[in-house]
Amino acid sequence: MTVNVATAGTLCTLISLQSLPQITTLKIVGPINGTDIALLRHLCGADMAMNATDGRLAELDLGEATIVPGGGCYADGLRSEEDTVSRSMFAHTRLRSIVLPAATRIIGQRAFEGCAMLGSVVMPPTVTAIGRHAFAGCRSLAGIALSKALTDIGTCAFIGCTALTDIALPQGIRTIRSNTFGECAALSRLTLNEDIRTIESWAFEKCASLTQIRLPARLAVIGALAFCNCTGLACIRIDGPRPPLCHVPDAFYGVDRSRCVLTASEQCLAACRKADIWRSFAATCTLTP
Repeated sequence: MTVNVATAGTLCTLISLQSLPQITTLKIVGPINGTDIALLRHLCGADMAMNATDGRLAELDLGEATIVPGGGCYADGLRSEEDTVSRSMFAHTRLRSIVLPAATRIIGQRAFEGCAMLGSVVMPPTVTAIGRHAFAGCRSLAGIALSKALTDIGTCAFIGCTALTDIALPQGIRTIRSNTFGECAALSRLTLNEDIRTIESWAFEKCASLTQIRLPARLAVIGALAFCNCTGLACIRIDGPRPPLCHVPDAFYGVDRSRCVLTASEQCLAACRKADIWRSFAATCTLTP
């Protein structure tokens, strides 16, 4: 079903009340504001107070829509902002897939938190920031292509995305914040860009399917417990001439040092043998081929 909206705030006049519970797929063309988004939330199975509704909308295409300020609140005290998927906008809904508006700049905090059935997100190349907890608890999200314009991903943005298998961080990301990918139990492929400087505490905690990581040369700091209980980790490669500073408690707590191979240059391995935490990998050190 495609609905063309000429004036923001009028979506409710373009869809009959009788058809609301039957709508499972929907494409919106044109401007939408807080009033329209409140209706979309209802269609997606959650009201303004995050309570369940009888809505069955699972597939939402906003690729040709634009989010504008104005209208009423779409959730308790929350209003729409220009080109922003704002705080809690689709949180706790039954969405299975969504195409975000082509002009989206920001995905706000908790925007899709608790969307347990959300399996597909099409993110436009204009997105520069993802807020904290934005996709927390999206247990069906197996993959997501991040915008190359991203410069910031908030704390806990993808925590508990237990189906997520693959993530590649774009070049603009310098810091991986605390718990960004914590408890992503299926995460097995991680690509860090060359300009990553800091991995904060708990960033990849309990990513048990992660078997190997390649640490870029410019990485300077790994926070406490950053890779805590990554029990499948079998290979760590350091590309720089010296190992990153690891904060205590142990950044690799729960990793089996007897089977996890540390690969680096001769210069870096020599530094590892003198560094706290890294020296515990001494028995499994190998030279970079």
